[in-house]
Amino acid sequence: MISFLASPKAFAGRSAIQQKAAVRSWLAVGVGIEVILYGDSPGTAAACVELGIRHVPYVEATKLGVPYFGAIADHAAEHARNDVQVYLNCDILLTPHILRAIEHIQFPHFLMIGQRIDLSEGIEINVSDSAILNDLNTLAHAGRIALHTPGGSDYFAFRRGTWKDLPPVVIGRGGYDNALIAYCLHQRIPVIDATLAVPAIHQFHEYGHTYGGSDEVFGGEDAKLNLANVPVDAIPVLEDADHLLRGSELTQTQCRGDHLRHLFMKFRYDDVPLLPSVLRELWRLQVIIGLRRQWEPTLYEVLESYNMSHQEALE
Repeated sequence: MISFLASPKAFAGRSAIQQKAAVRSWLAVGVGIEVILYGDSPGTAAACVELGIRHVPYVEATKLGVPYFGAIADHAAEHARNDVQVYLNCDILLTPHILRAIEHIQFPHFLMIGQRIDLSEGIEINVSDSAILNDLNTLAHAGRIALHTPGGSDYFAFRRGTWKDLPPVVIGRGGYDNALIAYCLHQRIPVIDATLAVPAIHQFHEYGHTYGGSDEVFGGEDAKLNLANVPVDAIPVLEDADHLLRGSELTQTQCRGDHLRHLFMKFRYDDVPLLPSVLRELWRLQVIIGLRRQWEPTLYEVLESYNMSHQEALE
C-alpha cells in the first residue's frame, strides 16, 4: 500500500474544497492507504480530523514556513506505515492507476514521476466515478483539459529510505522536481516516467495564496536554493527518466529517444571529465539544426494508455 504525503495550503475557500477532494481521491486508491499532511497552514488540523487522516504540524521549514522535502521524507521514513510513499501537491486528484503502476516496480529504490493533466478553469471532475476515463476523453475533445509540459512534476513516488543525505530542497518552489531528479541521477537511482500509466489530474488554481505570487514560486530565494545543487549545464527534467512505464510494461528508455542527450546526462552525472562538454555541444548543435528526435506523448495517446491499463485490470 501507499502513504501519501503533502503540505497543503490553507483550508479556506476554493482551496479547501479542492484539497479535500484531492485527499479523498487518494484515500479511495485502495485499502490500507495512509495520508499524512505536514505543516500548520490554517484549517489543516480541522481538515485532518474531518478526513480521518494524520497531521504533523511541525516540520523543518524555510523562514517563510515552506517545508523542506527532506524533512518530510525523513519523518515518513521513520513514522509512515507503508514502505511505498508518494509526496504530491495537495491539489492533485488520483485514481487507482497509481497503485497498479507501483505494483509493477521491483527496484529497491526508485523515483516515479509523470506529466499531469490540467483541468481548465471552472472544470470539476469526480475521479471516484467509474466513468472517469470517459469523462476525460469528453473533456479532451472539448478542449477543456491539457497535458502539462514535462518541465514540472507534481507527484513523486519512492520507497522508504530513498532520500539519504538529500541537500536542502524546498517543496512547491521552482526547481524542486529538478533537484530530486538530479539527486537520483547522481545516486544511480532509477527514474521512471509514468506519464502513460498514472492519471494525475491538476485542479486549476491561481498563485494568490503564495507571498510574492508566481514570481516568488519560480524565481525567489527558495527556488534558487533548489537549483544550487543541480549542475547549471545539465538541469534534468522528466524527459531524462531512464525507464518508461506503459500500463504493466516497464522498459528502459534514453531521454525519450534523444540518445545524444542521454549520453551527455549519463556522463555528466557520473562526473566523467571533459567528455560531457563535448557531448553537450554536439547535442546543442543537433537541436539548432533540427535533427533532434524525441518522443512526446499526446494527450490522446496518454488517455488511450489509461484505458488500456484499466482494461488490463478488469481482465
